[in-house]
Amino acid sequence: MSTDSGPDQSLSRNVTNILGVKISSRDPNTKWDVTIREKVISSIKPHDPESIIPSSNPQVLNGHNCLLAPSLCHPHIHLDKCFLLNDPKYADLEIENGDFAEALTLTSRAKSRFNHDDLLRRGGWLIEESISAGVTCMRAFVEIDAIVQFKCLDAGLMLKDRYQKTCYIQICAFAQDPLFSGENAAENRRLIEEALWREGVEAVGSTPYVEANKGRARDNIVWAIDRAKSYRKHLDLHLDYHLDASQDPMVDYVISRLHNVRWTSSMNHQTIVLGHCTRLSKFAAGE
Repeated sequence: MSTDSGPDQSLSRNVTNILGVKISSRDPNTKWDVTIREKVISSIKPHDPESIIPSSNPQVLNGHNCLLAPSLCHPHIHLDKCFLLNDPKYADLEIENGDFAEALTLTSRAKSRFNHDDLLRRGGWLIEESISAGVTCMRAFVEIDAIVQFKCLDAGLMLKDRYQKTCYIQICAFAQDPLFSGENAAENRRLIEEALWREGVEAVGSTPYVEANKGRARDNIVWAIDRAKSYRKHLDLHLDYHLDASQDPMVDYVISRLHNVRWTSSMNHQTIVLGHCTRLSKFAAGE
């Protein structure tokens, strides 16, 4: 695991040769040796079963007859809320009901205790665990609201810089709390907008389903889309997180709004991601 001094150096080995691996496009009964030069595969040759693979050379990786595959992308992680149940600091926040309402309540209580060192420690655990599983890029949500202010963002940007040699971390300024409901709504909007000026923030995200009603949820969607367009950021909405078929899904409204603002013709490479969306599983065949 990482410490405040930096990431585990074993995660950034300069490997130049991967020996004795399977490749998906080749005969599964064959093994191959891969040579890498300047971070690009320069050759793939049949593996010599008589060759001796040195165990002491850190630049040579013994593939052990495993499948060689592209690295993984984690498109949805929360750097600030990871490992809460594994950290003694939050041991008193026990799950009793296991429902979504309880999760929001416990998370809110945990957020009031967040500090810089705590966020760096748990976020580092998650990143290093991801890298060890083959992840080399991720979209990381960091919450910004009246409770945590910029604590999560500051830690996220520091982790982005700390692990830049081993994992590309795309920071999303994320509003988990309401933007149009409750006493902190205006402050939450102000903080998110301020965060979008920060170097290293590449996406903006929000959670329309936490608003008090459908009208406020639509306001949330409109605001998030407009901010993404104004600041030229990727857009990530956590949407339709329920299984109630009697409720109309909000995804239709999102698509309509994106057409209205001519997203595809006015934005360059900025993408749109809709997360959670469990309501989609209740769509009829015609929908």
